Amino acid sequence: MTTAITSYDDKPVALPALKQGKVDRVTGYLETATGTWDLYRVFETISLWAQKCTLLDASQRFLAEKTSQVMSVLGAGLSLPHLLIDGNGLKKSVEQLSLANQLTEADPLRGKKITEAGKQVFVKSMYFGTTFTMALNFFHELKFVDFAKQLPIINFFFNATCLAADSVELVDEVYKVSGYRSVKGESPEKMAEVQDKAWLAWVNIVKCVSSVALAVIGLASLTTATAAVNPVLLSTSILGLSTTWLVAKISSHFYKQTIEEKYCTVDKSLSLSRV
Repeated sequence: MTTAITSYDDKPVALPALKQGKVDRVTGYLETATGTWDLYRVFETISLWAQKCTLLDASQRFLAEKTSQVMSVLGAGLSLPHLLIDGNGLKKSVEQLSLANQLTEADPLRGKKITEAGKQVFVKSMYFGTTFTMALNFFHELKFVDFAKQLPIINFFFNATCLAADSVELVDEVYKVSGYRSVKGESPEKMAEVQDKAWLAWVNIVKCVSSVALAVIGLASLTTATAAVNPVLLSTSILGLSTTWLVAKISSHFYKQTIEEKYCTVDKSLSLSRV
């Protein structure tokens, strides 16, 4: 008697590809630590503005205050996984600099490659420093560790690292805008792509300017430089800058994604930022 030979195919069946919609883009962003953190920031920002709304009664403003506090702590908690992300990014940038230094003098772009790799090491170091200070603030907020005496130093390093990283990104984006403006004589399709990338650079410039301004104010607040400023005006200005930064940050992420899909390119040089 002959036994029939059977087999089992465990390969997954290829399903028809679905076109990615706007909701898919949003949910895909929220699946990342950065996207989730930005969602908390959105709720926190709305709550902070609600506290300033005179149309709300005391109980509603109190609820808004508690909501903003919870969103702030939840967002700061995401600095812990971001430490691993930024730490790995710093490690890779150091390795890239080491490889760039090993290039021979025969490579005409050796100097530029070393400069770019060095810039990346500096920026990634600032990113890691910013995230580390936020992690310390998170532990302090939860009363795991009392950093009350060290808070001025922690806040100084937080604002200093933000200022340094965003200043580098700002210069980089301004340079890109200048480069895009100089492009001429290309095909209509190529010029449209250049125009879109120029608009993306402008969005990033708005984001960087807002962040730099916030960092400067943060550093100034550690001294007596802001003592003469009206507290209400100062807090409103800070909230306005924070809102501008957040809107530009989220807009930059989705606009960059749109450009990549529209022109079927993944240009990792579009921005130094972590959006």
